[in-house]
Amino acid sequence: MFDVEKTFYTSTEEFLKQFHHLHFNHEVVLLKGARPFGFERISRALQQKAHETVMEINLNSIIHNLNYYRARLKPETKIMAMVKAFAYGSGSFELANILQFNRVHYLTVAYADEGVALRKAGITLPIMVMNPEEQSFEQMIQYYLEPELYSFRILSRFSEVVRRNVASLANGVFPVHIKLDTGMHRLGFEEEDLNELIVRLKNNRHLK
Repeated sequence: MFDVEKTFYTSTEEFLKQFHHLHFNHEVVLLKGARPFGFERISRALQQKAHETVMEINLNSIIHNLNYYRARLKPETKIMAMVKAFAYGSGSFELANILQFNRVHYLTVAYADEGVALRKAGITLPIMVMNPEEQSFEQMIQYYLEPELYSFRILSRFSEVVRRNVASLANGVFPVHIKLDTGMHRLGFEEEDLNELIVRLKNNRHLK
């Protein structure tokens, strides 16, 4: 299907086994894939040089930027800060801790394990998980991590797990977030889904 020079592998393991046959010279390499594929192993195999670069994060500047935006918002407008992917390399706990101290309303991570790590480090702010995976639902409820629901399938599966754990929930309900597809067509409920979505949410007494 691709009219370019190409090579395909059935798995990360197969690529690594054949890697010594590949030669890169003056190339730009894009690695992109879900966590289960373990592409960090490919990154390590491609990396030939180890650098001593140090990135310094100025926490005072971060708070200055936070207050800059906060001053331009209405008092009732809440602020959600992204700390996914190790806060984009800036240190997720360190940033989460100072954002919590400065009264940000929400933190957001990509995967549940990132949220669990923040909870274990003492972060008590509400945390939204952008990519809730079914195998992590029980853990998300245990650590009170709020999923971003983007399809009827994920809504139904999470509802089932919440019902099984309803006895451990405050007031018998669990907070969730609804993702709408506003044009990128990656994830999210679409316009024609809204009527059914509203009915399902109204009839679900365990989700808030």
